Amino acid sequence: MQFRLCEPFEFWWPVRVLLPDPDRPGQVTAQGFEARFLLVGKDRLAELEGQGEESLLCEILRDWRGVSGPDGDEVPFGPEALEQCLPFAHFKVAVYRAYLTALNGQASAKN
Repeated sequence: MQFRLCEPFEFWWPVRVLLPDPDRPGQVTAQGFEARFLLVGKDRLAELEGQGEESLLCEILRDWRGVSGPDGDEVPFGPEALEQCLPFAHFKVAVYRAYLTALNGQASAKN
């Protein structure tokens, strides 16, 4: 496949969120969704990292699918929904890890 230079470049990538298992002390459970990320250059990434995790995530995370609320209904992506997720370290770590994995060109196992 030929390399195609285009801006902005967005892509879907699986995200795996590890949470403490409520029924098994000391264990974790995995939940997953897919994120649509914006690819940013090295300099912009460093600038965003300097502004903090939330600034970084607000810029690179453009959409999601497979996120549901307490009632099981799909939660559409938007600024308010993202704001609800940002206080949770598990969410931020998972999204950032998925993004870095994608940047490194590593294939990801299905959630």
